Amino acid sequence: MIYSDLVGCSGRMAAAIRFCAIASALSASTFCFGPSLPMFDTLPRIDASSLWLALVALLLLCGWVAGELAARIRLPRVIGYALAGGVFGLLDHSLPMIDLHGPARLLGEIGLGVLLFDLGRRVDFSRLKRDPTLALTAVAEMGATFVVCFGILRLLDVATPWAAVAAVIAMGTSPGVVISMVRDVRAQGQVTERLLWLTAANSTVAALMATLLAGWFHAGQASTPWHMVVVQPLYLVMGSLLLAALVASAISIVVWVIGKNRTRRLLLNLSAILFTLAVARALGLSVPLSLLALGLITHHQNRRDDRASEEFGEMALPLTVLFFVFVGTSLASVDWLRYGWPALVLVAARLSAKWLATGLVARLSGLTFGHSFRLGLGLTPMSGLSLMLVADMSRLYPGFASAMAGILVAAIALCGLLGPLVTHFALVQSGEAAPDEMTRPEAMHG
Repeated sequence: MIYSDLVGCSGRMAAAIRFCAIASALSASTFCFGPSLPMFDTLPRIDASSLWLALVALLLLCGWVAGELAARIRLPRVIGYALAGGVFGLLDHSLPMIDLHGPARLLGEIGLGVLLFDLGRRVDFSRLKRDPTLALTAVAEMGATFVVCFGILRLLDVATPWAAVAAVIAMGTSPGVVISMVRDVRAQGQVTERLLWLTAANSTVAALMATLLAGWFHAGQASTPWHMVVVQPLYLVMGSLLLAALVASAISIVVWVIGKNRTRRLLLNLSAILFTLAVARALGLSVPLSLLALGLITHHQNRRDDRASEEFGEMALPLTVLFFVFVGTSLASVDWLRYGWPALVLVAARLSAKWLATGLVARLSGLTFGHSFRLGLGLTPMSGLSLMLVADMSRLYPGFASAMAGILVAAIALCGLLGPLVTHFALVQSGEAAPDEMTRPEAMHG
């Protein structure tokens, strides 16, 4: 059975590769040589927006095909998406006229907003009342991750401020990967619920603390007025939270006026994500923190509207695929010879800290010994949220980009490939994954 799947998969993969090669060759020949060849003189010149749209369509198609082929050989779909993004990242380097950075940032943030919304729908904070040890587990795993990663980076001679913010970013688990893996295997149970809750908690804290640490960088600049050390981080944090609260309140008012219709609700959710993204970018606020807060607040204002949220996840599937494809483009931008070994050491230290801290403390909540450590393994992935935090810090502080961004991006790329495998293993071994769900086409839509 597996052999026949591999044979069928290889045939479809060959067809997909031939299609992508032909499409890429046509695009490259058109944009590189078209204007200079006589046969193209009578054709209208293709503008940048048309190229942008063609690239997005090609990325979506190739990413989706790669994800389905990965599922055929029992690999997580997100690995297929990421590898497709890596191929296009190499294309971006070899063909300079193909610019993926604009689409990658914008559509990646939209896709992340969709995933954060889905994460908020699945997290039940009332669980803290029934299981107070969950908060202790979150504090333990985040604290251990910060201390270990900070120590490793200091040993690598990274400056203290940059090591601190990098360790904070390393605390977060990728919401997108965890949500996608839970969907893929249709996992349900104690480990899955704790995994979703811990992911929401450490993602929120990572985005919040990374933003607050901006004040430390301002303090290190002699020309910075003292009040800016306080005002800048407060503006970023409070502004992001206030924006999310205002948008969520506006949604509630609109729903109250027009009524609770599922179709309207879907449109409102997507409009809220796009509006929050646009305003956060325009005002210089933290985009990840704004989107994460929006997802959590919106869900807890409308706890009974879970079916609409599920349908929203299905409708936004193309954005989710594009998000992981764009994250995969980071694979091609990493200087592996320079940053590969430091990134590998950082990833190993981070994984060990989360695994040990979660495994030891989660036993207090009643989980078995094996389930406790599988929960720690499930927290391995880093992906789009971490990349966006790195991008935000690099934009605000060029010193961070030169000192730390290379190691972090390499570490995120490694976790983006290994993390889904580890999380899938943890969910399957915990006995909470539905059998044979990885290869069902509808599993991704669950």
